[in-house]
Amino acid sequence: MPSMMSMNRINVRPGDSAFVIGTNLCEWFELGNKTSTDYWLEGNIVGPPPEFIFNGRIYVSGISAAGTVIDNFPKGPDPTGWTKRPRLAGNGYELVDEKGKVLFGYEVLAGNICHVTVNIYAADGAMVAETLPDQFLLHRHPAKIGRGGIYFA
Repeated sequence: MPSMMSMNRINVRPGDSAFVIGTNLCEWFELGNKTSTDYWLEGNIVGPPPEFIFNGRIYVSGISAAGTVIDNFPKGPDPTGWTKRPRLAGNGYELVDEKGKVLFGYEVLAGNICHVTVNIYAADGAMVAETLPDQFLLHRHPAKIGRGGIYFA
């Protein structure tokens, strides 16, 4: 059964820089674990001015080769079926599969809010996490939303 999160404000006050994941606001997040899971995605805010940095290992569903996102830019060979699509306003991008489904995307809004979209898969093709219009679903753990905030083991 997935863990559902919505309408949480974790370590963020009005006016603070924040990530928006589903309807959750946070200052940092990690899906998976850098050293112990095949999938991993971390979002961090550095600055001022705020800069939104992403690092991780992202898989395309049904394909075992992973792409790697380091400092907001895909590194290494692109897996078959992975396309980087810049946002029209130049304030982010999306990584999409062959069917146009967003695997990972971000868009910086109003200078200090970063809207994140994820449809993260594990190496075995199973869905790990997904952003829906009104909530964020975790199908696999671990995940951390906000430093010292919500932890799903």
